[in-house]
Amino acid sequence: MLKECGEETRSLTTIAKLVGELAEEQAPVKVKREVLGDWKLVFASDELAAAIVTTGVATGPFRLVEDVLLRVQPGQLRAIEIARRFGPFGNEKRALVGKWSATPRSMRWRWGWMEDLQGREAQPQSNEVYEPLVAHASPEMLILSFGATEGPRRFVDAPLLIFTSLPKKGGLDKELDSLGVDKEDELQ
Repeated sequence: MLKECGEETRSLTTIAKLVGELAEEQAPVKVKREVLGDWKLVFASDELAAAIVTTGVATGPFRLVEDVLLRVQPGQLRAIEIARRFGPFGNEKRALVGKWSATPRSMRWRWGWMEDLQGREAQPQSNEVYEPLVAHASPEMLILSFGATEGPRRFVDAPLLIFTSLPKKGGLDKELDSLGVDKEDELQ
């Protein structure tokens, strides 16, 4: 799965098929426990899927979203967006922050606020409630599917987000350091 996601030219059909196979093979997910941790976005099936975990601010001809990191703590969810600016400027860091809960096979959240470049609270672009199916959760990978239908091709047209886990001790800080932005506060 991760190999296909990392290819220069990816097959969305192949990725959807692999997601379906992983979802079928996996025992029931204990969502509340298995999604906790720090994750790095490695694949978004389309712009709509990516927009769910990005602020929408780092757009335009002189900015590019470099990375998205997801921190899932008990009750709190942070989507950390790193944007690269054109020219001799440092990278930018923003975050979406919200509360989340779990059902047996899905997560549910709404972004409460966005942290701007100075760490101040601002309104998020969307107040929508998201409830993705946790198609797969393991210590290595988290797959979220938004709007999957029933049947063998249920993940083909569903927006997908695929994350890999970051090391538990200092993984997020190392990632942020390599991107040239401030580290996060310690986990509570």
